[in-house]
Amino acid sequence: MKNHYLLTALGLLYCFISFSTSAQTFSFAFDSTAQVSIQGRTLPNAWAGGLNAPQFSKMHLNQDTVEDLVVFDRTTSKVFTFVAVAQGGSYVWRYAPQYEAIFPEMDSWMLLRDFDQDGRKDLFARHTAGVQVYRNVATSDGNFKWEPAAIPLMTQGFSGKVNLQISSPDIPGIEDLDGDGDIDLVLFDPSGNFTEYHQNMSVERTGKAGLDFQKIGYCWGNFIKEHYGDICFNMDCNTGMSHCADTSNVTNPGGRPKHTGNTLLLWDFNGDGLKDIFLDT
Repeated sequence: MKNHYLLTALGLLYCFISFSTSAQTFSFAFDSTAQVSIQGRTLPNAWAGGLNAPQFSKMHLNQDTVEDLVVFDRTTSKVFTFVAVAQGGSYVWRYAPQYEAIFPEMDSWMLLRDFDQDGRKDLFARHTAGVQVYRNVATSDGNFKWEPAAIPLMTQGFSGKVNLQISSPDIPGIEDLDGDGDIDLVLFDPSGNFTEYHQNMSVERTGKAGLDFQKIGYCWGNFIKEHYGDICFNMDCNTGMSHCADTSNVTNPGGRPKHTGNTLLLWDFNGDGLKDIFLDT
């Protein structure tokens, strides 16, 4: 009888161990081979999911020579990654979710810019204290990882070093405005009316591109945005007191509520070598 109980117990233990071992190897893998078509047209990225408020940047995800696409959706705080695939003499985007887990948790906005000029796009994103920056670092297997470079990002204000504050609905402009090889920042001040210029002084002070910012003047671009999106140009940025005519009592018949926040895109639209501004308010 005792031997019977012992054999039964050993059998149950063996079954339990076998089940536990097999359960540990159970996993899921993304499979995009199933095709989805609409009216005879195959959707190339049907399993990527929808995008509500996407922000687009490019960087090298894999080890080829063509930049890939990184999309950040601010409504879901989710990163989507797509690799560039040669097709018919050009390139198309193919959903590649295996890179998404490499990115840190973020919300509101994300931009990829190479701040140290090493040929690898670095990551700028919102932080509770303003802006967080991660450096793109190569790994031994040829992939990449993110290392904190500035959390939060600091700037030299008029009264000392302060964290560079950006309102959460806003998206700053991050480009090399003075042509010295390091990236500068343009963003709206807390009032949402003036744009601030934070010049990167890294090259001037050290000879290398980095993250050494200094606020220049009271506003940038000599314009101000007030109330219902009125924009006045040729304003005096030196006094810090200029404003548009009072339109606070102006009504807007038939209008609708706009989104909050201000977004900036700095780009040379006409090819004259100067950065123009595309403004969404």
